[in-house]
Amino acid sequence: MKNKMKQLFGIILSLVLALGLMPGMSLTAYADNTEELLTTLTFGGSSTYSETTSGVVSVTATNVTHYDSTYGWLFFDVGSLSVTAEEGYTINKCVFRQNNKQPITDTEAPFEIHFSDGCCTEDTNWDMDGVTSIEVYRYVTPTTVDVTGVSLNKTTTTLTVGDTVSFTATVEPNDATDKYVTWSSNSDALKLYADSSCTVALGTTTGVAAGQPIYAKGISLGGATVTATSRSNNDVTASCGVTVISNTYNVTYKVVNGTWSDGSTADKTETVASGGNPTSVPAGMKADLGYTGGSWDTDPSTATISADTTFTYTYEADSSGGSSDNTNTNTDTSAKVPYDDVAISTGAVNDITGTASATAESNPFGTKIENNSNLTTLLSLADAEVAQGVNVWLDIQDMSASVPQTDTTLIQNTSGDYTVGLYLDINLFKKVGSNDATKVTETNGNVKVSIVIPESLWKSGRNFEIIRVHDGVATAITGIYDEKTHVFTFETDQFSTYALAYKDPPSSSDSGTTSDSSSSSDSSSSSDSGSSNSSNSTQSRAPKTGDPNDVRVWYLLLIASLGGLGFLGYLKKKKVND
Repeated sequence: MKNKMKQLFGIILSLVLALGLMPGMSLTAYADNTEELLTTLTFGGSSTYSETTSGVVSVTATNVTHYDSTYGWLFFDVGSLSVTAEEGYTINKCVFRQNNKQPITDTEAPFEIHFSDGCCTEDTNWDMDGVTSIEVYRYVTPTTVDVTGVSLNKTTTTLTVGDTVSFTATVEPNDATDKYVTWSSNSDALKLYADSSCTVALGTTTGVAAGQPIYAKGISLGGATVTATSRSNNDVTASCGVTVISNTYNVTYKVVNGTWSDGSTADKTETVASGGNPTSVPAGMKADLGYTGGSWDTDPSTATISADTTFTYTYEADSSGGSSDNTNTNTDTSAKVPYDDVAISTGAVNDITGTASATAESNPFGTKIENNSNLTTLLSLADAEVAQGVNVWLDIQDMSASVPQTDTTLIQNTSGDYTVGLYLDINLFKKVGSNDATKVTETNGNVKVSIVIPESLWKSGRNFEIIRVHDGVATAITGIYDEKTHVFTFETDQFSTYALAYKDPPSSSDSGTTSDSSSSSDSSSSSDSGSSNSSNSTQSRAPKTGDPNDVRVWYLLLIASLGGLGFLGYLKKKKVND
């Protein structure tokens, strides 16, 4: 019986020893950080308190309702306290001390408030009369938390030359040790600045704190990528694509002592991008009776536009006493002819729109008839007309300055969610043999027309349509837009007033703001750890690492196991001796 008890006891001790040495049951020592006093904050009489010790700590207290000069302490009611340690260190506690002549209400003094990260905020009902100083402690060993992510308040944006846009970065996690980022741009189309007035260029070495805005200013047309990079980890970045577009200006054309080619005298206008050239310069002006020799005050075709500009075409009085024949004139005296003077080939139907033989005619929209091989059918030409020879051309001009109000109303009522970009006067002409040119208002089938969209209306993803007004009826006509060539193609069988309208695709709005994660963390930290401690000790438990089990138990088990084994050995030896 005794032997069985001894064996059972030995088995139990062996199991205890084996259990103590199993994985997960290893003995782990704590690595406590020691702490040191950062600074002692003493107060003077004011309703707010602020102190910054360079490279150490920044403290702000608000709602200090009364300062007692006799005792030298503060009376707090509802207030807040913000204490921020230097970068890379963690505040572990603040100790509040009072003058012995005045106790701190509801709390034994001194008392401590403990914090779990580098910033802390106390925003509750204080009622702490008699505080004369606050001691701020930190851990000597820095607590390092790596940056895992960076995000920006914008992912794409567009701005015009000369305008600015702000960027802010958010660093993750919120308690990262180094919450600074460096900023860069990969294009000279924009520049980065530290201030909203864009007078201080942004440095690229020291970095900018997360949440602090930087500013980008559009310098020239083009695209750019703005990138924020974690200062402590160059592999962690976030970027925003920026498109810099041009400002646009109004160009106005006036005619004096004459008319435009269509017989009108109202000013004509077009919109030109900053740094661009006019594309819809009027041509074929006609002098009034008794005037001749028309010319531009400044040649619009070679002008570079950088502001709202007016060009005037003026005819001078005919000093020779002759009279104007009211025929088309132009300052260009080279051998160029208008469409209706182009030679006609007998037995043929030719589209001469924009051809070299009619280079005197203005074709500002690069107009083409895409199905000109079918003109005989489209125009219902008789055999006798074809035998004489027929020239056909399509003329498209900007009539935004002179569109009739009735047409404007019809177009606006039909545009729906499209925006009118400009109004067009689209006319189809035919000239048979030696006869005068005539307008064709309707065709036998659709004419396929292509135009080049003006640069001022270019935008990625934009859709276009044509709205036609004919015989008092407005009709929306869809087409095909090639974003690479900016050519818009549509079909129509009626020619009169048109509008070029556009619609942009829906896009998600910018987040606009970055949440103040530091502030929310501060409040959370305060609420989790801001309760007072009645202990008089100025030392606080440091964060501990390792296994949470009590090592003393395992030491006792180890000693008991070794003692049991020794006792079994002793009994065995005694039995042998006996």
